Amino acid sequence: MRRLEKAIVCMTLTMSVLSFIEEHGSTGLILLATGLTLTLLLVFLHGKIEGY
Repeated sequence: MRRLEKAIVCMTLTMSVLSFIEEHGSTGLILLATGLTLTLLLVFLHGKIEGY
């Protein structure tokens, strides 16, 4: 059941990402990549801080 929920969430996220890119074109893609990078950095840094 958990796996199905994860798959549904992933599909929903993918669809919203695709529609976002479709609306905004290449600018949307750049914004998305920047946002994703920042999010990953924050998660990584948070993990580092929590680790100490």
